[in-house]
Amino acid sequence: MLIKSVTKEEKLMLENKFGRVDLEEDENPRLRFQVGMLDRFDHCLSESEAEQLLTPQSNLKHEPYFLKVFREMYLLNKSEVYVFSKELLDPENFNFKLLRKHLNEKDYKILRSLVKNKEALLKIKDYEMLSFFVRFSINTICFSNFFFTRIGTAIIGNYDMSFPIYCLQEESFNESLRIAREHNLYIRR
Repeated sequence: MLIKSVTKEEKLMLENKFGRVDLEEDENPRLRFQVGMLDRFDHCLSESEAEQLLTPQSNLKHEPYFLKVFREMYLLNKSEVYVFSKELLDPENFNFKLLRKHLNEKDYKILRSLVKNKEALLKIKDYEMLSFFVRFSINTICFSNFFFTRIGTAIIGNYDMSFPIYCLQEESFNESLRIAREHNLYIRR
């Protein structure tokens, strides 16, 4: 498992490049980024569509597509990604008794270890660990922000498998759009 604490220099680099690590708090991301929504649907769902289409079974069906998108972006980014998950700082964010019943043993142990270490910003050089954080965001267990620094792209974990994507350049946005389409997903503007 290649997961490391982030140095002060790396955190500063992320903040210089993306403005902040808690991008979900940025009130005006369009001032700095090309912004879209990585999603399984090509449009924003109406209330009735959401009731009908947003089901646990649908999440399971689409999870592999999201994992493929993240894997391709990870490889484009030279097999590293920075992950920010402020929920890891507080064990009270997790009902470990309930999670124990729903997670496999390996994922449960990883989560316990991460919460115990109390570090919200991590550098990951292992796809298995990246997929752990992606799956946890997809299943709303623990949301994370994913920073692909070499390609100038950040993806924000969010509800309903609808993840904001921020790209520093139009070229990065178009590449992300191509990757999403290739894996049966959409990026809406």
